[in-house]
Amino acid sequence: DLHSFPTRRSSDLIDLKEVPQSVKDAIAKKYPESTLKSASLSLKEEGVKAYRIVYVTKEGVENSILINIKTAPAKTAPATK
Repeated sequence: DLHSFPTRRSSDLIDLKEVPQSVKDAIAKKYPESTLKSASLSLKEEGVKAYRIVYVTKEGVENSILINIKTAPAKTAPATK
């Protein structure tokens, strides 16, 4: 039940399916054989998403990592003459 988690104003828990593949790949490369446990997302600043990922190493140690992803700015329609 999600209501049992303490609420945080700065970030929201998200489903691991919502974590971009590039983030998952980076963790898998840096921490081989680790298992993702949970994720949260916050908007660090305009155009930057911050993913906090909790993972468990193959030794059973739980850690977390913060990964910032720059998002493309919203494209405006080019002016027509």
